[in-house]
Amino acid sequence: MASNTAKKLPSAEAPLSNDGVSEAELVQRLGQVQTLLFGDAQRATTDRIAYLEDRILELESSSDERLETLAKAFDARTTEMEKDFERRLAELTKEVNVRDRQQTQSQRRLVTNLGETIKLIAKEI
Repeated sequence: MASNTAKKLPSAEAPLSNDGVSEAELVQRLGQVQTLLFGDAQRATTDRIAYLEDRILELESSSDERLETLAKAFDARTTEMEKDFERRLAELTKEVNVRDRQQTQSQRRLVTNLGETIKLIAKEI
């Protein structure tokens, strides 16, 4: 009776299906069929993903370089504009000082003329 039970139970290591094929072999065969049916598509997809990943890394690298170049150009332009602003401010300061002196001289002349006019009026009266 023990021998009958042993024959009825499949071995624990490689259980057999109805066709007498173990599960491991069945899984292996299904994997082979899947590879035959979808292998080219999987390889093409894998290759495309690898290409896209490489392209993304390349774009990230080039964009970082471009941003660095733009940042340097921006800094240089800002420095140039600052120097130009300071130069123009110095010119305007000189121009304001010149106009201020001219206005002060004009006011002095007017006051002097007004004083002389008052003296003439006082003499005539």
